[in-house]
Amino acid sequence: MELYTLEATKSTPAIRFDFATGVLDIKGISIPEDAPGFHKPLMEAIRKYGEKVQKQTTLNFAYSFFNTSSSKCILGLLNAFAKLNKQGTHVKVNWYYEVSDDDLLETAQDFESIVDLEFKFIPLKAIG
Repeated sequence: MELYTLEATKSTPAIRFDFATGVLDIKGISIPEDAPGFHKPLMEAIRKYGEKVQKQTTLNFAYSFFNTSSSKCILGLLNAFAKLNKQGTHVKVNWYYEVSDDDLLETAQDFESIVDLEFKFIPLKAIG
């Protein structure tokens, strides 16, 4: 598998994970009825990526909103990448957030305090 993609829906974000470049992009809203079920294939893709990981991995998160169950899954994703970070790839997280969304920024900062990854917070006027 060289590319893992999902189109955005009304309740799930767009996902594009390019194994060849080590870049994961997630953008949009995440309020699926079954957050663990939605994230399970992505976690499997991360596991496979770990078998042939790039020297650098970049996570670009641009959530406009996510619910509590998605928050737990996002933390699981970050933990999976933190393990890969310890195994030789340098993982950096670019967390894009709307300037007016202090709650989303605070949640991302909480993630940063929990996982051992390099975070960069990037304010935007609007995430569409």
